[in-house]
Amino acid sequence: MNDISNCRSFLYVPCNQQKYMEKIPSTTCDAVIFDLEDSVRLADKKQARKNLLGFGFEIVRKAREKVFLVRVNAVDSTFAEDDIRAAVSLKADGIVLPKSTARQVESADTIIQNSVDDGQDFVIIPLIETALGVQTIWETVNASPKVKGAQFGAEDFTRDIQVERTASGKEIEYARNRMTIACRAKNIAAIDTPFANFKDPEGLAEDTRNVKSMGMTGKTCIHPSQIDVVNSVFTPSEKEVSRARKIVNCWENHGSINDGVIVIEGEMVDRPIYQRAKNLLEKYNKKKENVV
Repeated sequence: MNDISNCRSFLYVPCNQQKYMEKIPSTTCDAVIFDLEDSVRLADKKQARKNLLGFGFEIVRKAREKVFLVRVNAVDSTFAEDDIRAAVSLKADGIVLPKSTARQVESADTIIQNSVDDGQDFVIIPLIETALGVQTIWETVNASPKVKGAQFGAEDFTRDIQVERTASGKEIEYARNRMTIACRAKNIAAIDTPFANFKDPEGLAEDTRNVKSMGMTGKTCIHPSQIDVVNSVFTPSEKEVSRARKIVNCWENHGSINDGVIVIEGEMVDRPIYQRAKNLLEKYNKKKENVV
């Protein structure tokens, strides 16, 4: 299974739209989220699942280098169990679970355990999109060992707390930070909500830089045109990589000799700065390996 923590862009694709599914192999996203939930109207739910199990197999076979997830319907809906079993049958990497709390994750985990083949890896990505979900995020990410990341959902969250969704995003800043800190404490992926205006690449870039600075590891996309912007922001620049290499090399050659503090170009570098540079290089090298 591909490493979700190394994914920058997650493209949502509605399973009731085969024309969009056909384009997946040619996209540059790191991960695909086949959607059976919000983008699929009630009357199309069963057909969307059939499309997933039919045409979806061909997509997964053609683009195996990508991570494949399925956003299933809420675990207490009449569709959830069949959705989860379909995701397992597809040999997807896991599911995105809407309206998540610890109870929902535990219920989904039980269905998965009764469905997967022995040894099959399968992950759960809780979608944090309610006030209760934000308030209980730590319990949720610890509800199952299958939880390898969490995604924030701004639209349902702002609806739930009854505030207007704005371009500035101030109303979701606390929720984003709280989810990210929980994910970082658990050492799992922290995935951001989509940027709604897919015709505003500058706004998308600014929004993505903002969540990257919070510590998020990736962002969901609702249109293929958003993928390259998100990938670019989450990919270290050559300048950042060069700087990190210099810090790591100098530290490993001289850090212990100088009581754990060195000076590079007038800047004091201690162990946390060294470790941050080392983490950046490790992630950069992993991404290069995946591309190759």
